[in-house]
Amino acid sequence: MNKLGLLLICLTSGASAQVRVYAPPTNPTVSIKATVSVRALSEVSGPRFTLGQIAEITASAELKAKLEQIDFGTAPVAGIPRPIITARIQSLLMVAGLKAKEFDIRIATDAKVALKVQKIELAQFIDEAKKTVAPLVGPQVEFRNSQTFPDFLAPLGEVQLEAGKPSKSQNGFTVLVSVLVAGKKVNSRLINLQVDATSTSAAIKAGDTVRIYLRSAGASIEVTGRARTGGYTGQQITVIASTGSVHQATVLSASEVEVKL
Repeated sequence: MNKLGLLLICLTSGASAQVRVYAPPTNPTVSIKATVSVRALSEVSGPRFTLGQIAEITASAELKAKLEQIDFGTAPVAGIPRPIITARIQSLLMVAGLKAKEFDIRIATDAKVALKVQKIELAQFIDEAKKTVAPLVGPQVEFRNSQTFPDFLAPLGEVQLEAGKPSKSQNGFTVLVSVLVAGKKVNSRLINLQVDATSTSAAIKAGDTVRIYLRSAGASIEVTGRARTGGYTGQQITVIASTGSVHQATVLSASEVEVKL
């Protein structure tokens, strides 16, 4: 092969000779039709997103419009970004009937797509739980919460917190508070409410000795007894008087209950 890249082949037949010249095959130049530049971080609102939402596209108006509408798939889960890779874009181009080699795909380092979110603070969950428990114990009882959840990340949309039925625990209540976005439940958190021992609220535990005020038609008799069940100020508990009688009583303080006969 000479410097021009030509292949010389000599064919001989007797005294005569023929020389044929062959040029090596060449690869045709690929014409780039568009440039797709993926941003380092794109935020989408879901539930699905398109190529146009995560990339800047340079192309003819008609082709650009087509590329921007290519469905990239479902949006990522709230709080968990998803990486964007070249192979995924090439695959989607081919599905759209396009030749991937005709596109200059540029992806920023560690490019990701994330779901746009709104934050719900722990205090909002606690407030919702307290509202649900309040009718059961009365306004005098104060609660505290020592949980340290991070902010809840919810998809965009109208948010509603919905508390379930409170369950009584040793020192208070547990309440499952659900997060609804646009009327659809997305997740929940279990909130623990404990009676604040430093507050003015009072609690009686099962087995505690109590003073029982038996009231009837303006008259009042005081006897001692024990609590069969526990409760907080304003709650109904079961007590056993020293006489052996059993009553439903209202908690007045940490050691006093009232029975209306």
